[in-house]
Amino acid sequence: MLSVIRSLGNVHIHAISANNEDVTILPQYEDVTYYPVYNWRVSFLNNIKKIKMQILSRGIEYLFYHIVGHLDHYMISVYEKEIHEKCKEIIRNNHIDAIFTVCLRFYTHRIGMKLTKETGIKWLQFWVDPYSNKMEKTSSWWRKEARLVEKKYFEATDKIYALPEVFKGNLVIDDYRKKLVTFEIPYLDNKSILTTTKDVVFAGGFIKRVREPEPVLNLLLTILGDIDSDVRFLFYVKDKSVYNKYERASNGRICFHDYVNHEELNRVLGGAMMLLNIGNYHSVQMPSKTVEYVSYRKPLLFFFKDKNDASLRYLNDYPDICRICVDDNDEINIKKLTEFFSAKHDPITYDSLMKIREFRESTPEFIRLQMEI
Repeated sequence: MLSVIRSLGNVHIHAISANNEDVTILPQYEDVTYYPVYNWRVSFLNNIKKIKMQILSRGIEYLFYHIVGHLDHYMISVYEKEIHEKCKEIIRNNHIDAIFTVCLRFYTHRIGMKLTKETGIKWLQFWVDPYSNKMEKTSSWWRKEARLVEKKYFEATDKIYALPEVFKGNLVIDDYRKKLVTFEIPYLDNKSILTTTKDVVFAGGFIKRVREPEPVLNLLLTILGDIDSDVRFLFYVKDKSVYNKYERASNGRICFHDYVNHEELNRVLGGAMMLLNIGNYHSVQMPSKTVEYVSYRKPLLFFFKDKNDASLRYLNDYPDICRICVDDNDEINIKKLTEFFSAKHDPITYDSLMKIREFRESTPEFIRLQMEI
């Protein structure tokens, strides 16, 4: 995301984030001033009333999430007012040329819309997910309401930044194509990949009931004695200490690391022998890392639960992949895995990736062509 903002020119970025991982990453950059939202949250001891409101609001959010779907879940934030006020303070104390909101929750863009109306500063928004396109188990009425919310933001913004897979087929975005900037993904190029280790690497997040690691880790433990003893499985995740028991049980061959910056991760993924991907437990959305994994042209272990996993469709034509359904018989899965590790893996060419439609349509060359059209 920082690379997208930097592409706008020689800029200094004032970044406000409620993501706890950012506290270890963003301060590393000289061109970023970082304001962690969670530091503003008052403690139980000095403001018991606020804590009660937080619990109440989170309970309401949870209720709406399960009853009506994603729309209200992503509209609610206890800390929206505080974030809004902090943004205004930053604008007062600094020369700000543009407001750039990154959405995983609707309220982020709502703050951006308020700020641009109050200050007249240009508003640029990065659209992570068009929720009206991906709201399963919700009524057409709720999807219609979500589209109205999206249209309101698109009308107020100056530019809409999006990944190519996000805006495809989104009728709301199509109405505002003149505002759309589909940025080039730097790793989707014909780069030289040199394997330097016998590591199998996973990078991403584990989410309860969405992407759970235990079935995968238990399978890996069972095959360690049947594959090359130099092979290690490296997981770059949040809260690595939670998985210490797997490190102990594997004698250090299954290792967990904290998140690292993208430059370091690029080095690790580029040098890996194989990459490991875990699908989501639903068919609507695939992990964002899937596109990046494919670009490294490595043999790929893909573990999934949902037989309609979106990643399965994307990876259907990938030339070197082992697909493992975690609900299948363990003996079948162990056989698949050991055979994949003992097989000879030929280099994957960039031309072979370009035969994969979804990959081809995410490359800079394709995007430039589409924007010209």
